[in-house]
Amino acid sequence: MVVVAIAGSRLYQSRQEILNFARFNQFKSIRFHTKHPEHLERALTGLPFALIEVRKALFGNDELIYKLELM
Repeated sequence: MVVVAIAGSRLYQSRQEILNFARFNQFKSIRFHTKHPEHLERALTGLPFALIEVRKALFGNDELIYKLELM
């Protein structure tokens, strides 16, 4: 499952719903694409996520891609 355009606003409150949806649909992982990693990292605190790719931007912030493996 891929979640795009994560800015972090209210993500912490929604993260359990996202996890439940992914597990219910038998996804093995969730990838989060963001240009604001500080918000994402705060929202995913305590979960086993890792930075897997950085996509350089010509203008603005780079896009960072994080992966969360589901058990």
